Amino acid sequence: MGLPPSNMDIDIVEQNGMLEYDDSNLILKMLDDDCLFHILSYLNLQELIRVEEVCERFEAVAQQVYKTYTTLDFSDHLLRNKFAMQKQIPIAEATAIASRVGPSIHTLTAKASTFRMNDHQIPNFVGMYFKKLRNVNFHWFKIMDDESLAEMATAFTGVTVVKLDGCDATDKVLQGLFKVDQLEVLELPNNPEINGTFFVELRNIRDINLECCHNVNPQLFRQFCEEHPNLRSLNVRNCSWIDRICLQHIAALSNLETLGISANYRIISMNDYLILADLPKLKHLQIDCGKNSEWNMDELLLKVSIHNQLESLVLMDKEITADTEKSLRYLTNIKELDLSSSSKCTDTTLESLSCENTLQRLEIQWAPVTPKGLEMLIKRCPHLRMLNVVKCPNINGDFVPQILEHLKGRPHMLEMLANDHPRTFPRKKFEKIYTGRNSSKLKKLFTKSTKLQYNNAERTSINLRNIADVSAL
Repeated sequence: MGLPPSNMDIDIVEQNGMLEYDDSNLILKMLDDDCLFHILSYLNLQELIRVEEVCERFEAVAQQVYKTYTTLDFSDHLLRNKFAMQKQIPIAEATAIASRVGPSIHTLTAKASTFRMNDHQIPNFVGMYFKKLRNVNFHWFKIMDDESLAEMATAFTGVTVVKLDGCDATDKVLQGLFKVDQLEVLELPNNPEINGTFFVELRNIRDINLECCHNVNPQLFRQFCEEHPNLRSLNVRNCSWIDRICLQHIAALSNLETLGISANYRIISMNDYLILADLPKLKHLQIDCGKNSEWNMDELLLKVSIHNQLESLVLMDKEITADTEKSLRYLTNIKELDLSSSSKCTDTTLESLSCENTLQRLEIQWAPVTPKGLEMLIKRCPHLRMLNVVKCPNINGDFVPQILEHLKGRPHMLEMLANDHPRTFPRKKFEKIYTGRNSSKLKKLFTKSTKLQYNNAERTSINLRNIADVSAL
């Protein structure tokens, strides 16, 4: 082969009998640093670290990109895809990432199982690289000794938003890790050793989650409610210590907008629950009815529905009855509805929904709804953006063509989640259905479909609006 023409990006020239590369015409060299910065900002962290090795200029621009990171999620699939086989990030890789973006990170999310480190290495790792944290979201971290507390506390001096899920946290751990008086949001699900002695130090708290904190002192909780009348969000699901007096204190929180409760509290009658229906600002309600509970909570739902101020409703382990459907008819402002763990959710339940002008998100996993019933719901809900039908036995790939006509002209995407299983959601079958006159566009669409993880079941997220556009070609 001869030499490439001189107008190529990289020319090969002969000087002093030697072949040399002349990259003066390389397009990337013609870009200024602002353009290069914009291009590199689209790369994920692993890609950025590799780009650093190209040349000194790329390294310098990459360093500027790192400074724009304010949020880091170590469990994010883009961060972990390189380590898909191990399902963990080696300590060297985690350190490479943290040393580059750590100084600018305000929000840090991590699971202990994400790192290939032992429990004693993680506190030192966090305390060394993250100094400006404002929001921490940790899962399954075990902080047992005073040395670990001191190491992590150095990174948490400015934290105002905390979630510790399943971290075996105690009152001592919370008081050692954080400046409790400056916390605004505190989520402590699945920490059974919490007693509540730190409640008295909370000064600025707006949202608190005590789900599955089984050993909280009821008296300390009541005192906490009295001292925080402006509390905005409260979750006390699966808290067996809640009694009648606790519910009365919750009902007195006149600014409460979000509430999570259970139907299995001890020594409580249905009438004790009903006072919660009169919370004047309640917009988001989550009820865990419990499989063995004697209360199905229909009376509470009916009373809540009369006020018609709910915007989101989650019913867990709820048997859908005629009274439940009656309540749903009154709730015309619902934007998010989750019936995914409720039994007997049928087409009749879907017909009872009167929130067609507001509904944006619907989750009905495992529901025995029919394609016809689901199609009618989609037809009359023009603002629906997310539909979760994972494990619905009657919904399969043949359902999608039925709804395409109803999606045309909608300004937003409808994201449909379903099991990615050959017999129920076959990709080849989709491609066969939608080839039409523009099969290449359709195949590109499916190539870009994103697989997500949910309760150990793989799902496929599909842009149905785009599919509708393709079918119209």
